[in-house]
This record gives sequence, C-alpha cells and structure tokens, in this order.
Amino acid sequence: MKLVDAGADVNKKDKSLGRTVLHVAVEEGSVEITEYLLQQTKIDVNAANYAGNTALHGAVVYEGNESSKLCTLLLKYKADPRLENYMVEHDGEVELYSEMIIKEEPESDDDCELKIADDDTEDEEIHSKAHGQTSLDLASNKKDILELLQTMKQENFEDIVEVKEEPLESPILEGVHEEVKNGLFDPDTLTLLCDLLDKSQGWLNLAELLDYGFLIASIKDSASPSKMLFNYADVRGNVSIQDIRSFLEALDEHEAVETLDLMLARQVASSDQGS
Repeated sequence: MKLVDAGADVNKKDKSLGRTVLHVAVEEGSVEITEYLLQQTKIDVNAANYAGNTALHGAVVYEGNESSKLCTLLLKYKADPRLENYMVEHDGEVELYSEMIIKEEPESDDDCELKIADDDTEDEEIHSKAHGQTSLDLASNKKDILELLQTMKQENFEDIVEVKEEPLESPILEGVHEEVKNGLFDPDTLTLLCDLLDKSQGWLNLAELLDYGFLIASIKDSASPSKMLFNYADVRGNVSIQDIRSFLEALDEHEAVETLDLMLARQVASSDQGS
C-alpha cells in the first residue's frame, strides 16, 4: 500500500503471467487488500491476464471461504461476469488460445480459424467458435457463487435501465443525460420501432444478433421490451445504427428498416441545410 501511495501503477502487469496487483490480491484471498485497491485506487477491475482471466475469474475458483466475499466486492465495483477468458474447449479438452495461432482475418466476427501449435496437430486447421470461459461458466459447480453472480448481473442491468428510463439529477450522470437526449434514435423513430418490434416479437431475434440474449429473461415482461433493449444498447455504446439496420434487414423487419431509413434521410437533409 505504501507503493500505491508513492504513485505505483496499480494496473501494471507482471511479465510472467500478466497479472495486476488485483489478480494477486484475489489469488491470495486477501479481502482487505482487494477492498483497498477497489476503493482507493483506479485499478481496472476487468483487466485480464495472459490467459484472459479477470480478478473475478480468480475469485470464483478460489477455494477458501473468502471466495464469496471477493466476488461480492468485485461485482460491487462493476466486475463483468460475462467476460470470457482465452480457454476454449476442443475435442473434450480445454486449451489455451496462446497455444493456438489465430488468423488475423477470421471469416466472420463469430468464427475464428484456429491452428493448434502442438506436435500432434501442428498442421491441423480447426474451424471453431472461439468462446472462452466466463466467470458464470466457472461457477457452474459452485451454486452459492453462481447465484451471487446471476443476482448481481441482474441488479447491474436494472440499474442501467433505471438510469435510462428515469435519469437522476446528478452531476455523475451528466454523460448519461446526454445519451438519453441524443441517443441512437429520435423520439418518434424510437416509438415507431418499439411498436413494430414489440408487435412482431422481432426484438427477440434482434437481441440475439446484438449479443444481448442474456437480457431476454429480464425484459420480456416489461411494457416495451424493444425500448429496454434499445436503452441498453444506447448505454453500452457498442452498437451503431447501421448495425441495428443490418440486423433488422436480415430479420426481414422491412417496416422497421424503412423507419430507420427515413430517420437517416432526415438527418442527412438536416446536415445539408446546416452546411
């Protein structure tokens, strides 16, 4: 802690395993040091080591009684239980990405061509969906930890939706206020899209294509699941209007595509007039 007070970089990784001090604190089962790092420093709670494991991965597999306390602390500070490490299953065995050569230009976003770099399969190319293990996966045999992760994941999502639906008057949320005002769609377009997708149930397939399938159970009974979905996408900031349009087109949601095209046309016209 004295090193931290002296200005040491808490996010610096060790050369052997790529761990930050947060990884080490969790591996040692030190709740006190973990709490200090999260509360008093700008540690990256979701930093991954060379195997792709975050501190939360380590907390889940920790065998001591502190596992639950460590997980609770990390989740409180927005550790993401959905982040995948670099361990993938192939032919019933778990292998590390670093033992594979991943081509720089995979055929698609989901599919990577992997070549195992061991003596037996040096020249074998494997076409596989390279999905690693999440903290949720690692907790599958630890019921209490799994329930904790699922509960905290749900609460974090509800917090995001609450901010989008009824933003609080707080300087901390100033950026979110801007997103609510200027989000992905103008109000009329958002209303039309939600009406169309709620009626057709197209939001279900859209959620899957956006990689937000984990939200479905949480939002399916809301007044407008489509609005909840778009609000989440707006907050996350990792989806563009063009992405949504492409997915809607693939789903044959023609009216929704036309609604988006009209909005984009209005934006272009407005921009031309401004210039």
